[in-house]
Amino acid sequence: MAIFDLVACVVGMPTEIYDLRYPYTFYSSIGCKIFRFTETFTIYGSAIVLVEIAFDRYFKICKPLMVISLFKIKMLCFMAAVLALLFSTPTALLFGITHPQTPIPGVRGYDCSIEEKYLKSTFQRVYYGALSVVFVTTLLVLTVLYVRIWVEIKQRRSMVIGDQISSKPPGTPQEKKKIRVKYVASGSNDEVDDDSSENGNGQVMCEEQKRTRFGSLANYASRIRITRTTVVLFAVTVAFVISYLPSITIMLTRSLIKNLEANRSIGVEVTSKFFSNFFFINNAINPIIYSFLNLNFRRQAQKTVKTVFCCEKRQSPKKGDSDRSTKREILMIAMAGRDV
Repeated sequence: MAIFDLVACVVGMPTEIYDLRYPYTFYSSIGCKIFRFTETFTIYGSAIVLVEIAFDRYFKICKPLMVISLFKIKMLCFMAAVLALLFSTPTALLFGITHPQTPIPGVRGYDCSIEEKYLKSTFQRVYYGALSVVFVTTLLVLTVLYVRIWVEIKQRRSMVIGDQISSKPPGTPQEKKKIRVKYVASGSNDEVDDDSSENGNGQVMCEEQKRTRFGSLANYASRIRITRTTVVLFAVTVAFVISYLPSITIMLTRSLIKNLEANRSIGVEVTSKFFSNFFFINNAINPIIYSFLNLNFRRQAQKTVKTVFCCEKRQSPKKGDSDRSTKREILMIAMAGRDV
């Protein structure tokens, strides 16, 4: 997903800013097709990767015994790129250079938009309809998976950390012995610790203070790990929905309502331009979400920045160290000669 976001920020955003800054001057037909293709490619790619991440989180939390290998993860990423490439192919035909009327009477400009021969055509409606279906399907799948994850987390939070078991057969005076079960959310081995000890008279001596402390810490640690993952995924999903919903709404409105662009005012045009490019927020906000909610991401980002911009000079070996190693080698050779 980071690659799709990077492509959108490096290629899509600058081209869109240029198109907004210099309207009616987009002369390159090939550049227009590449720009729209790249834009759509990142949209489909991000949606597919988000669905794959949601399934990965679902299996890790709800089906912890189902392990997804690294090879399968790489194949899923490759499949996301291939599907995004296939879904984006129609944009190479649909988009091109149009000649809209400029504010100057009798002068027409050059704009990167849907080609005039496809305006209000079945091809245009099918394309935007397919884009809407992909968005709605992605939204439904993400909602179902995250609701299922939330239910699983809620059930785990209500689990009993300590339980009481009988240490003697039925019918005999029972002595109760406590055990503590520590649950680790990352899927590691469960640990069962017996904190009770029995003296010579059969009396059970429980370290209540130690058990309470460790039990609460285990419960707290598992809750923190699950909650952080869930919050990050929920924030990414909300950002995806908020950023793409206005853009798709504008696209469908343009496709279904005839003569909308010819009769709109300047205010409506500015609002339409603003919300039609709202999806770029999804590509730019994901690193911000991870930087606030993921400690490992922050550490890795700081390490990368220090490596790139604060190039630490490697310390050259000291002269004394070199002399010592040379003397050591000479002594070893001399000792070997004596043995011979």
